[in-house]
Amino acid sequence: TITVAAATPTTTSYATTISSNSTITHNLNTRDVNVQLYDTVTYETIFADVTRSTLNTVAIAFDVVLSNPVRVLVTKVG
Repeated sequence: TITVAAATPTTTSYATTISSNSTITHNLNTRDVNVQLYDTVTYETIFADVTRSTLNTVAIAFDVVLSNPVRVLVTKVG
């Protein structure tokens, strides 16, 4: 019989929806994150300026006014 200790869940991603320039608090404790954005109506990828401000936040800035809400997916790397 082999006994395996239960794995401790670790948060490796965060998702939220925004409608304008925003600072997102993801609490992943690293700047090593990928940030993806997509339109919640058309599902098209949205491009924006992303700044990894702190270990737990990213700032997202758009050059244009958004037509639809945008889903933000933050994934820890490594």
